[in-house]
Amino acid sequence: MQSAPAVTYPVGRCFVRSLLHLVPITLGGLVCLIWFSHAVVPSGSRGIALLLWLLLATWVAWAWLHPAQGRLVWDGRIWSWHSQGATSQGRVKALLDWQDGLLMEFVPEHGRTVWLWPERSSAPAAWAGLRRAVFSSRVGLTSAGPGERA
Repeated sequence: MQSAPAVTYPVGRCFVRSLLHLVPITLGGLVCLIWFSHAVVPSGSRGIALLLWLLLATWVAWAWLHPAQGRLVWDGRIWSWHSQGATSQGRVKALLDWQDGLLMEFVPEHGRTVWLWPERSSAPAAWAGLRRAVFSSRVGLTSAGPGERA
């Protein structure tokens, strides 16, 4: 099987990822406000609920402000992730595909897994090439015969 052509794709903040971070925490804050204003709740319970919501909101804000940013590179044979001056090689796995974006897991040979959210709007001209590389490299991994390295 012939491999997809080489592609380099920029990855940064993603609109869908932002929604997944901001909508639940906003709804949780609204639920707390409604609960506080309409229910007879002891002040200790209100304090605990508010503290938990603030902790979650802080974590969500940090995660939203610090998305994985860098370049995902497919050289025709190996995936690599270039971020903050460091480069690591590994494999990618597409977990969600909504045509204009992907949720991908980059599993490096050494180090922590990185969740990537590439979007078509980041580099429209290279989007089709990225998708071909992601899905053809996955097919290549599953179709390798015994004793063959994909």
